[in-house]
Amino acid sequence: METFRLDRMTSDLRKLTMIGLGLVGLLVFLSRSGPPDTQRWLELAASVTLGAAALTWLAFRPTRFIVDEAGLRIEWPIRIRIIPRSAIAGARLVKAAEFRRAHGLKIRIGAGGLFGTFGLLKGDRETFSVWISRTDRWVVVQLKDGARPLLLTPAHPEKFVAALGALPAD
Repeated sequence: METFRLDRMTSDLRKLTMIGLGLVGLLVFLSRSGPPDTQRWLELAASVTLGAAALTWLAFRPTRFIVDEAGLRIEWPIRIRIIPRSAIAGARLVKAAEFRRAHGLKIRIGAGGLFGTFGLLKGDRETFSVWISRTDRWVVVQLKDGARPLLLTPAHPEKFVAALGALPAD
C-alpha cells in the first residue's frame, strides 16, 4: 500500500485561495461593522461564502490517494471513492499545456480556485473528473468501460504512476 497526499498548490491557486478566504473575512468584518440596514445581507453573504468554502474543503478537495492491491482509493474528509484495479486502464503524467492542446478544453463544472480545482472538465472528446491542486502538471488515470477518466495531482506523481502501473492484473 502506498499513500500519496494531494500535492501542494501552485502559487496561482494559492493566490486565488487567499483572495477567496480574504473575501470571507471581509464579508464577516463588514457584517459586524457595516451600516445596520445592510448587515443582514452581509451576514447572509458571509455565511453562504463560508459554507461554500467549507463544503469545498470537506467534500471536493481530496486529502490523499491510496494505491494498494485492491486498486485506487481517493479519500476526502467526509467521503471515499474506491476504483477497483480491474477498472484502471493505465496512468500517465502530463504537462498541463500539453493536455490542454490535446483535449481542446471547453468548460469546467465545479469548484475552481478555492483550494484547487475540483469537479468536471469537458474537452472536445472526453469529460474528466478533476481533483487538482496544481496548474502545471497532472496525472491522467484512464478507466475502462467508458468510465470518465481522472485528472489528479498526487504528491510524487512519478511514483504514483509507477504504483498504479505495478498493480497486479486480475
